[in-house]
Amino acid sequence: METVRIDPRDQTWELDRPTYRVHFHDVRGASDEYEVREADVGEVLAWAEAECGGRTFVLYACVPTDGLGLVRLHGSDPNASLRRQDRASGPANRQWPADVAGAMLSEATRHVDCLLTRAPAPRPWTVTGDPIAGRPFSQTSDIRA
Repeated sequence: METVRIDPRDQTWELDRPTYRVHFHDVRGASDEYEVREADVGEVLAWAEAECGGRTFVLYACVPTDGLGLVRLHGSDPNASLRRQDRASGPANRQWPADVAGAMLSEATRHVDCLLTRAPAPRPWTVTGDPIAGRPFSQTSDIRA
């Protein structure tokens, strides 16, 4: 750890009540994600500890800049190394079977529609398996991974 004295006058903006995201991960790598609003970081950590049920979790602060960014505040993402490998191979090299891509597009469209109509958002979704890496894809009505 490194500490350095700073001049607080160099900051250009501040969020008094940021939004947080908590990603719970089970031993298989499946995740369950939540957004938490109107709370401080201590309250969010206490909630995550109470809800984790033996799972690990990662706490992020949402940073609304050019798009949405996440700043990791607590924990480590067990899937981070897989995402780094995907980025290294390039998105053009990562192709999902048509049925998987169709399911993902359909769910993404539902989320966008909810944002535009201000309807309640459907439950978060992700994909189970990775056919390219030899792990078969499995699909349920509520896709999770």
